[in-house]
Amino acid sequence: LMIRRPPRSTLSSSSAASDVYKRQDQGREEGRGGRRRMPVRVRFENLRPLYDYWGNEIRRHFQLETLAASTDALIRQQDPFILPSVRRAMGASPITHLRFSLVQESYHQLVFKLTATNANKTEGAFAFIVAKKEGETSAITEISHKNLRVAHGRAPEDVVQPLEGGRIMLLASRRARQRPRFIYAYVAQWSEGFRELGVDRSLHFFVNVVPHLLFSDKQTDRLKGRLVALLTKLYDPVKRECIEVPQIASGDVLVGRPGKSGDVPRVKLFTCRRLVRNVAPARFLHNLAAAEWEWGSGTVRLLPSDPEITWAALTQVIGVDAARQWAISYREAVVSGRYPERPTLPVSFLERVGRP
Repeated sequence: LMIRRPPRSTLSSSSAASDVYKRQDQGREEGRGGRRRMPVRVRFENLRPLYDYWGNEIRRHFQLETLAASTDALIRQQDPFILPSVRRAMGASPITHLRFSLVQESYHQLVFKLTATNANKTEGAFAFIVAKKEGETSAITEISHKNLRVAHGRAPEDVVQPLEGGRIMLLASRRARQRPRFIYAYVAQWSEGFRELGVDRSLHFFVNVVPHLLFSDKQTDRLKGRLVALLTKLYDPVKRECIEVPQIASGDVLVGRPGKSGDVPRVKLFTCRRLVRNVAPARFLHNLAAAEWEWGSGTVRLLPSDPEITWAALTQVIGVDAARQWAISYREAVVSGRYPERPTLPVSFLERVGRP
C-alpha cells in the first residue's frame, strides 16, 4: 500500500530528536594512493512513522535509527555501493555530505531521497531503496534491483536508472544477543518531477503529494493508456518475456505532475518485481486485461474503460500490423475458451480491430 504522511504538527524536543540522525565525524573519501580527504557527513531525516492510504501505521521490523547508524558505519568503512554510485554520477570531486530523507514506504521497502553534495558544492539527487526485513523480503528487493536493470535497458526513458546495490549489516546494541542481520539496499537515479502514483477511493489515479493531485475519469483512462504503452515497450516478443504487471497502489509506478494545459503526464516504472517468461502475445494481452485489484469497495483495473485507448497505445509502440496480429491471436484464444473474455478487451472489439 502507498504511504501518506501524518498531519503536520509541532514536534516536541524529544520527537524532533528521534526524527533526525546526524553525525559530525564521518567516514572520509579516499584520495589516490590511499590519502585521506575531507570527511563525509551523513544525515538521516524524516524518520517518523508513515501511514498507508487507509490511515494504518505501516509496520517496521527495525528502528530507522538503527538503519541510519548501520549505513553510517558502512560508509565510514568499506562502502561497496553507496558512494561508488554517487561518484559514478557526479564525478571525481570528493563527496562531503549525504542527506537521506524518507519519502516513501511500503510493507516491503523504504525509499529515501539521497541528496549528495561534493567539494564543489554541486548537488546530486538519488533514490536509496532499502528492504524492510532480512530473508525473503531482502531477496525480493535484490531481485527487483536486477530486474530493474533489464527493464531500464529496454526502455531507459521510462524506467528509473538503477545504480549499485549491496547488503547492510544492521548493528545490534552491545547488550542485545542477536545474530547479524543483513538487508539488501540499492541506489538509483532520482527522477526529478516524478512522485508516486496512487489510487483514490473513487478509483481515480492521483499524484501522492500533500494535498493529493487527483486525476479525472478521462485523465485516469489516459494514464492507463500510458501504462499499457510502457508495459508493451518492456515486452520482448522474441524472447517472449515481459515484466510482472506493476502494483499501481504500492508505489511501483511514478507519475509526473500534470501541466497547466491538462496534458496527461508521463509515467515511469520504479519497481520491477518479476520477469515472466514464455509469454506469447495473446497471453501478454490477457495479462493486461486480467490485471485488477480490490480497492476499498471497488475494483481497480489496469486497462482503460475505453478499449480504443488501449489500442492506440499498442499501435503507437509496435505499429498497426503487429497490433492487429496480436488482437487476432488473443481473440482466437478467447473464443476457443483458453482465456475468459474481459470487459476491457471484448471479443467484438478484437474482431473489429483485427480486420485488415
